[in-house]
Amino acid sequence: MNSNRSRPDSRAGRASERVTFDEIALSDDERIATVFRPMKALANRNEADEQALGDERESRGFSRNYRGDMNNPKNQRGMVSDNENTSLFITRLPADFTPAQLLKALAPHGPFGRVWSVHIIPANADKGQIGAAAKLIMFDRAGAEAVYNFIHRGGLSFYNGSTRIRAIVSWNQVKAPPSDPRGTKSRVLIISGPADFVDVKKLRALFSRYFIYQEEEVKLTSHRDSKHEIEFRFCCFHAQAEAASVFLGRLKPSSVFVKFGADPLAQQPPANAQARSSVAEDRWALLGRRRRGGSRS
Repeated sequence: MNSNRSRPDSRAGRASERVTFDEIALSDDERIATVFRPMKALANRNEADEQALGDERESRGFSRNYRGDMNNPKNQRGMVSDNENTSLFITRLPADFTPAQLLKALAPHGPFGRVWSVHIIPANADKGQIGAAAKLIMFDRAGAEAVYNFIHRGGLSFYNGSTRIRAIVSWNQVKAPPSDPRGTKSRVLIISGPADFVDVKKLRALFSRYFIYQEEEVKLTSHRDSKHEIEFRFCCFHAQAEAASVFLGRLKPSSVFVKFGADPLAQQPPANAQARSSVAEDRWALLGRRRRGGSRS
């Protein structure tokens, strides 16, 4: 199915000038800083606007509080069948949870598949939402089913003091279709080239000026003489790794190379990561048996 997902270069198209890395990294020009800032008008809506938008969202099958793009086929439920849906809704997460923490919690239990996006809905005590929730979208149905099955059987849990709380997963009502079948797109970018450009601090400064993003991890994977290779793990492909790839493709010198890397959630986790996770689960299982009066062996 062709999902016709929105692409970040539609936003970037407003910047017609070609600028250098140093001009962007060191300039305070607000026009440049807003090139990749999406949906800026959201901050200027008043109560009447919100009421009207809430009515429109409901009329189109979304919740009143939905903040995504209703015109994006990716987000339109009627165009995606249940057995194509790749979007999950996860609840009972720690109140201060982050996208990176969710990805790191899942990684030792993979492989699952490539992550399209992850969005955390913070806890809101005023609305009775004690824990955080997450919307996790995978690239394909198989990956979504793998995550669903793992969480559904109790694989993802956290502790509030000594109380173990299991996360709950369901299929998101705002459906998402598969994308990039058998492709290589991912939320991970491998960036290599001269050290004066391929530098963690400079890349972070550059990305933060052009678009909003969260990172899971950034690693300098190679440094020889004056050349670096960096693995930049964004939390999302959509509007993050995707945006960075498009942007670097326009800006970078010819000596800099950018490609998609393997998503850690699509890879077999290292044996030591699996072992650490197993040991932690075994310790809490043993504590639970002791409290129930079971064997100490």
